[in-house]
Amino acid sequence: MNPKGFTLLEVLIAIAISSIIAIALFSTYMAIQQTIANVEGTSIKLQEARNTLSMLSKELSSAYFNSSDERTYFVVKDRDIYGKPVSVLKFTAFSDRGLMSYEYEVKEGPPEKDNTLRRRLILIKRQEPAFRKEGSLSGKVTQPMEAELLEDIEGFLVEVKGREDALRTWDTSLNGRLPERIRIKIILNINKRRLNLSETVIPRLQ
Repeated sequence: MNPKGFTLLEVLIAIAISSIIAIALFSTYMAIQQTIANVEGTSIKLQEARNTLSMLSKELSSAYFNSSDERTYFVVKDRDIYGKPVSVLKFTAFSDRGLMSYEYEVKEGPPEKDNTLRRRLILIKRQEPAFRKEGSLSGKVTQPMEAELLEDIEGFLVEVKGREDALRTWDTSLNGRLPERIRIKIILNINKRRLNLSETVIPRLQ
């Protein structure tokens, strides 16, 4: 018996079918990898936002103001960046390192690579000891520690409640006391959907 080999046409058809299958498998693999990356990115972003809320809530619960000491304060300013609500929050609070000054502010980051008109918003935190503005030896003014907490947010809103309605501004130099309640809201944009994370804090040192 003489074995019959494959014709050139049969080989080409087999190669074409194999290529189609390989491309389909590769496309499926890439789609799965992209989905996994999106899920991981969403999870990380949510976790970072929750950690920020938890940290800020802990600090605000220990907020301290003494009307006879001008170095203590609690200030909320209402701002707007491209129609997005952003607050500036400054306050003094007790921590394991003593009385600290904290400041939370939203800044504009660099534009996105694929959209030069859209600038990312970044939540910044600054902190330093409240009663130590100068170095003990050099006499130079110390710079507060600064860190970027959250990138590409849609808003950072602080609302306070006094004896009347909720407000978006507060200044202890005018109000003379801490607010009764503080509500923090972080607005995220995840997969083109707005997601609001919020926390309400009651200062313990009224």
